[in-house]
Amino acid sequence: MGRPTVLIVDDDRVLLRALGRALRRRADEWDVSFAEGGALAERAMCAQPFDVVVTDLRMMEPGTRVLACARRTAPNAVRVMMTSGAIGTESFDAHVVLEKPMSLECFEDMLVAAVVVARLIASMNAQL
Repeated sequence: MGRPTVLIVDDDRVLLRALGRALRRRADEWDVSFAEGGALAERAMCAQPFDVVVTDLRMMEPGTRVLACARRTAPNAVRVMMTSGAIGTESFDAHVVLEKPMSLECFEDMLVAAVVVARLIASMNAQL
């Protein structure tokens, strides 16, 4: 089993840069990729499966579409939805829903947990 792979998707370039800086210290532990928008995320997911996919809900290509692609390309991936608005009764194909804004510490803690779950799922599947 290689290093965990994480894809973070948002159309906010400033946020992606901030998350990239915050996660630099994890560079030896995880392979983290960033996609500015859903179309780039879908291309990345077609090129390789990810263990964890984190996406914003409200983008030009909706986050729900990104998560549906993640489910198709890597059904065992931990899927995380970020949203900066009221969630209402919308249905998400996500394991975790995060309210924006959030602290970088909270985001990193969530990623640590998501990577642990993804590794457990991969380990259990390998034993089947």
